[in-house]
Amino acid sequence: MKQEEVVDQLIGDQSIATNRFRSEDGFTLIELMVVVLIIGILMAIAIPTFLGAQKSAQDRSSQSNLKAVLAAEIAFYDSHGSFAAAGVGSGTLGSADPEFARLLTSSAPSGAGTTNDIYIALASVQGQNGQAFCAFEYSAGGSLYGVEAVAVGSSMGNYFYANQGSSPSVPSGCAVPPALGGSIASGIWTTSAQAAGF
Repeated sequence: MKQEEVVDQLIGDQSIATNRFRSEDGFTLIELMVVVLIIGILMAIAIPTFLGAQKSAQDRSSQSNLKAVLAAEIAFYDSHGSFAAAGVGSGTLGSADPEFARLLTSSAPSGAGTTNDIYIALASVQGQNGQAFCAFEYSAGGSLYGVEAVAVGSSMGNYFYANQGSSPSVPSGCAVPPALGGSIASGIWTTSAQAAGF
């Protein structure tokens, strides 16, 4: 084949492809609207799922912090005969376990915006100081979680708290024993970590 014939052949093939491309129709408005509708439906399904997973992760973080505080308080009690207050001074959880020092606060958090503030209060049982403690923390998802331990008496044991209401508030102190029952939406104390969502 001569060079001129090859060039003519290539030009001919290109013009056929160009004509074929020009003759094809583009997407219709209906087709584009169907695609946009499908994308919208997928987003409507995916976004709530993502937000739910995000809130669950935020709640788990607070629950994990409180479980760690519960374990540290029990260890402190075994060594000192009483539970530790919040803070960094002598006889406090912050001095016993410096990892908690940055998370502890001695005043009750005012609302869900005060995350990573673990409030610890002590209570007397049978006239003995520091024989019960409770701790609360707001999750970044807006829920309030708590733990309580009572070392002596008929109510001895561990308790778990969950309040996933619209504006939960930290109880003013430790009730010994805490009032059990209710619904998570309004705030419940329970002896079962699983029932409180832990």
